[in-house]
Amino acid sequence: MATELRIDPRGQAFARADHLPLIGGDQVPAASGKTFETYDPATGEPQGTFAEGDSEDIDRGRVIHRIGDLIVETPDNGKPPRDSSPIPK
Repeated sequence: MATELRIDPRGQAFARADHLPLIGGDQVPAASGKTFETYDPATGEPQGTFAEGDSEDIDRGRVIHRIGDLIVETPDNGKPPRDSSPIPK
């Protein structure tokens, strides 16, 4: 006996939506503007469109991550912000 799989329509709507990378708290398109589609393996229908990130997107994410580290780690280590600023004085 086959079991029918039912997917919540809200999950289907989310999967079929366009997805952008989250960089610095904002969803932004890939720097190249490229995208790719994913397909439902059972039906072959398109499921969603995703930004195709490359090295420039990774670099943007790393810069934001480093700034976030400084914001969080400075108070955790007891340093005044001026002692851990990446900006030269």
